Amino acid sequence: MARWPVFAAAVIEKSNVRAVFALPLQWGTTNVATIAILQERAMRRAEVLNEQLQAALTSRVIIEQAKGVLAQHSGLRMDQAFGLMRRYARAHNTRLAEVARALIGRTLDPTTVISAARTNPP
Repeated sequence: MARWPVFAAAVIEKSNVRAVFALPLQWGTTNVATIAILQERAMRRAEVLNEQLQAALTSRVIIEQAKGVLAQHSGLRMDQAFGLMRRYARAHNTRLAEVARALIGRTLDPTTVISAARTNPP
């Protein structure tokens, strides 16, 4: 407590910790603690990137499924169905993925998207 009084007081106040020991970790001339911290950061970044990529892929799959729903319902090509869905999303200030989820979840009728998008040309 004498060496780091503010830190020690905060730890004691906020937890059940009563003692903390710090030892310099070295392997030869290499600072092992620094390497471990840098590796942990790199792993965390990789995990975040993986989560972002997974979310993007999931969103893309849902959008593709919704395009199929609209194309089948309207008799349009997939690219035309995508254009209608995108126009509907823009006209209603809604994210494309949200419109797609609503179409897939059947809380949004494809006829509504088709008629609304056709009345709001690009």
